[in-house]
Amino acid sequence: TTMTTMRRRRRSEKGEAAATTSSSFSEEGAIGPSPGEKDTKECARPPPPPIRVCTPAATTLPPTPPATGGSETQDRHVPTAGMRSRKSPTHLALLGILYSLLLRTLSFILNIITKRFVSPDTLGKSDVTLDLLLSTTLFLAREGFRLGLGRDGGDGSDGDVSTGAVTTDTSRNIMEQESSREQRLANTANLSIVSGFVASALALGIHMHHCYTQTTDGSSTGAAGILGSDYLCGGILYTTAALLEMLSEPHQIFCLRSLDVDTRAAAEGAGNLGRAIFNVLLLGGIVDRILGTGLALHYPVSCFGAGHIVHAVLLGGVLRWRKRGQIRGPRFVAIPANRGSVLSRNLDFASLRLIGIFSAQSIFKHLLTEGDRIVLTLLGSSYERGVYGMASSIGGIASRMLLQPVEENARLLFGRLGSEVVAGAAFADAVFKEGESEPAAWVQTHNKKLETLERTYTTLIKMVLYFGLLFASLGSNYTSILLRILAGNAWGSNEDATAALSAFCIYTALLALNGTTEAFVYGVASTYRDVGMLSTVHAMVTVTAFGFGAPMLVGWYGTVGLVGANCLAMALRSLYSISFAAAYFCSRHVAGEENSNEKGERKSLAAVQVVSKMASLLQKMLPKAFVIFLFIATYWITDWTRAHLLAFEKHVMMENDGQPIRITSKMWLSSAGKHVGVGIICAICLALVAYKLEDEARRDARTMMMMTTTNQRGDACKSTCRSRSNGKGDTTGDTNDGRSRSRSRSRTRRKVD
Repeated sequence: TTMTTMRRRRRSEKGEAAATTSSSFSEEGAIGPSPGEKDTKECARPPPPPIRVCTPAATTLPPTPPATGGSETQDRHVPTAGMRSRKSPTHLALLGILYSLLLRTLSFILNIITKRFVSPDTLGKSDVTLDLLLSTTLFLAREGFRLGLGRDGGDGSDGDVSTGAVTTDTSRNIMEQESSREQRLANTANLSIVSGFVASALALGIHMHHCYTQTTDGSSTGAAGILGSDYLCGGILYTTAALLEMLSEPHQIFCLRSLDVDTRAAAEGAGNLGRAIFNVLLLGGIVDRILGTGLALHYPVSCFGAGHIVHAVLLGGVLRWRKRGQIRGPRFVAIPANRGSVLSRNLDFASLRLIGIFSAQSIFKHLLTEGDRIVLTLLGSSYERGVYGMASSIGGIASRMLLQPVEENARLLFGRLGSEVVAGAAFADAVFKEGESEPAAWVQTHNKKLETLERTYTTLIKMVLYFGLLFASLGSNYTSILLRILAGNAWGSNEDATAALSAFCIYTALLALNGTTEAFVYGVASTYRDVGMLSTVHAMVTVTAFGFGAPMLVGWYGTVGLVGANCLAMALRSLYSISFAAAYFCSRHVAGEENSNEKGERKSLAAVQVVSKMASLLQKMLPKAFVIFLFIATYWITDWTRAHLLAFEKHVMMENDGQPIRITSKMWLSSAGKHVGVGIICAICLALVAYKLEDEARRDARTMMMMTTTNQRGDACKSTCRSRSNGKGDTTGDTNDGRSRSRSRSRTRRKVD
């Protein structure tokens, strides 16, 4: 309010000054004199004084020539930044999302086609064991450099610029210091290549040691029977691919520092697509038929390793092509002793310290991220790894393509609403401190915003829970049909793969719940303590689920037990996130300062209130009891029809001497059609009942969508206006002055009239 009043005063002062000068001055190019000013003399506007800008060049700009008439008309035709680009940022962002989605879909289809041609044992070696070796090598070698150099943490000196002008010597020193700093950062970034070489050498040594001491059945063997094996050659190719990919890491760091997302997306897309096409050509037998070789039959794991080498080559090629001539190479110079050590003049020690800290943290982070594959590699067989790899590649597509965008948008929405709640609470506290006579209105406004945030939170979680429960109740009983269509009859008739994919469908429901609840925590967390506590809980849950629970579950149930450990981890993390939300709503409900008695009572009743709030939130976010019963009934009904379909398939297999039934046969299409038809009828009944019973949730969802659309339109309008104003301010120095003079003349004429 104070700033608005000051702006109005400045505008009124400008208007009064224009009114006093308009009687004697009328600038050339004005719209026209008013009826009372037709006989007034016109005189030219004096040129503005020279403008001195604080730039390293330290030059004084020449005087701007006076306007030659029609300043208002000229302003309309000044090209702005928004007019130079024909496509809006929203349109470009949409094209980028569609491009990324298309590449992901195409890569997924090609990868599934590739896995049709390999056995579970081969897939376990390549997609789990060696892929874990590759990801561990790359993550530990580059994560510290990306986090330490991905931000501009230097503080180069800008010289003495406080006087309004910069001397030539000072500007030259500034440019030399900046160039030296950029060269030190470039030298530090190129150390990632050395880190990649060391990590790849260690990975190769571990792989060679594993090949020399173990075979697939666990017995000891010498080097003679192993050197020509497919697994040994595949591991060498995987580590070579890691080294080739690390050669392009300086370019990746440059893209991170310059926020060049397009180049990274193009490089990753080209690499993934090239690897998928190469794997299809090799493992599909096309290259064997052309060259007359047996690569797909005798060296399938090595074919996967060659695909990763193609990915690394294409990734580095695209990065180098799009960033040619823009990246500094390594250049180490010898510095005299009186100017410091050679290392301090050639490397950025501040960034090196950050790289060391982040590299140490990345070890623990990688253990938390890859806990399931590490446990499976240590405890499971190659067959179990292959089954888990196939189930995770198909079962994870829902979380990657559907749930991930919802979680990102939910985090932004919760952050926006949470900031409004914090601002309202601060304003209400200020009202209480100033001793306003009627602060209840501000408290009501704050509590209303808090209620809106809570209603949005429960409604969004209910929506994703419906999606997850639909996957758990329906999708889990149709995995055999999905595997037959996507991966072929061999995988579709594999009961272990079908059971693992069904477990992944149940895991999707818990993944949807955890993603949205944690999006709320990240959106409204305002202190480092909140985020640190969440990280601590994640570490404790991972250690509990994969350190203690996973070994027992894998020993009892195999691959399904590992998925069960993932479900346990997601359930525990979701429970903490809901308790955080309950504590947040309890602590934010009352605005203003509290006296000591109220604080003591609130502290003693905090645990009871949080538990009560958790029960209230669970009641609001869970579907109605009758809808949950229908979900359970749907699972039973579709499981019964699935059992009939499996019995029919086994009967036909016995009649065909162990050959699985073809999905193109009329008998299978008829039986599978009945099974799918029952599922469609159950889904329609569920949708109708939920639409009828969830009336309040439907209204809240409609309100939330309208609120999100309004906020997006408001942000778009603000960004458009900001870009236009910035564009006009960058064109000529006389544009804004001309507009203010035109507004002053208009106000003067209105006063005269």
